[in-house]
Amino acid sequence: MLIKGKFIKLLKLFLVVERYKEYWNEHLINIPDDCLPLLHTLHNAEIIKDSFCDNMIVFNTVRRMALTGKYLCCVVSGYAKNFIEVVGEAIEKGIEVNVIINETVKKSIENNKETFEMINAMNKNKNAKLMLSKKVDRFTLLLTDKEIALFLFKRNGNVEWHEFLHCKDECCVRFGEEIFKFYEKEAVEI
Repeated sequence: MLIKGKFIKLLKLFLVVERYKEYWNEHLINIPDDCLPLLHTLHNAEIIKDSFCDNMIVFNTVRRMALTGKYLCCVVSGYAKNFIEVVGEAIEKGIEVNVIINETVKKSIENNKETFEMINAMNKNKNAKLMLSKKVDRFTLLLTDKEIALFLFKRNGNVEWHEFLHCKDECCVRFGEEIFKFYEKEAVEI
């Protein structure tokens, strides 16, 4: 039975690699090495991307995720003001929010007075926690109790905000939880 389970995971991993071959080739896979064995859980994931006719598909999906989950956990290595505003909405709604950022995002926030004040106001809520990690590098994860969104950077090093992997499977949520725990271990609250 143990061999059968491992074989099924291996087949799912091949399915994930084959199904999203172009996506993997265009993006950096900066998921922690400890979490790579769980990559097979993305076998039912879909790529959500903005279209020429509708450039709000990604934003609306992220907003819905943030405002309908019991909690929102984020690992963020790219700055996007509109996503920060969505996090603020979730906090105002009373949703528990834990955000881990890297030094680059911290500097971007500090350099924008309006965003800095917004973050400080959010951080005063008991249901919000902002942390800094030196390990977060070139990917962003949004995690709720129901689904995950995984934004990968393009190979040229730019964040890809108009396209992401999205999954609602329970296995994917556990995968996201493992990624979040990996960074949370060494993150410091700010």
